[in-house]
Amino acid sequence: MGALAGGMVPIFEEHEARLERGISLTDWYALDVDERALVIAARRVRIQVQNLQSEAEIRKSNREAQKARIRK
Repeated sequence: MGALAGGMVPIFEEHEARLERGISLTDWYALDVDERALVIAARRVRIQVQNLQSEAEIRKSNREAQKARIRK
């Protein structure tokens, strides 16, 4: 047992990914390292997409607010 790829992935991130998928600790460490890496990579991509979506919504809201101020 140990951190994925010799410390390249923080242990807390491994366990967040594991918990989000509902994988037991025993089952997690029974997975091949490549499978664990894929779960973590998919989590990182999902989080990044959510962040980009949030940023886009904020930009849209700011544009709409600016247009509303100009109309007044």
